[in-house]
Amino acid sequence: MFDAFTDWLKVVLGLGYSYMPGQWVEASADAGTMYCVVQSDGGPAPDVEDRRPRFRVVLVGRRSNRSDGATLLADAELLMLAALDAPPPCGAASIRALGEPAGPGFTTENRAWVQVTFQVLF
Repeated sequence: MFDAFTDWLKVVLGLGYSYMPGQWVEASADAGTMYCVVQSDGGPAPDVEDRRPRFRVVLVGRRSNRSDGATLLADAELLMLAALDAPPPCGAASIRALGEPAGPGFTTENRAWVQVTFQVLF
């Protein structure tokens, strides 16, 4: 499920991000890299045969580039619209955003970030 969801993100967002599972770690060599961090966020207990895992998506901009916040918000909106209109990940019945994007916030390195949580019905 995790890989199918990440593949869906890649289709929607494209190659402008470096995709990273779990925790993102600041590295000095990656100052110009934008990240799409994907974290499994649990979800409710299975109901009969339905599973509804949640995935937290954190979009992280470039170091010392607070202006990336606007781009990240636009990309978060793109993901939310794709959840409404685009085909869901392989094997999923549906995908939906659980609320509006959080952010932009800023890291110690002045990287902008935006977070959205999705639930996928398998």
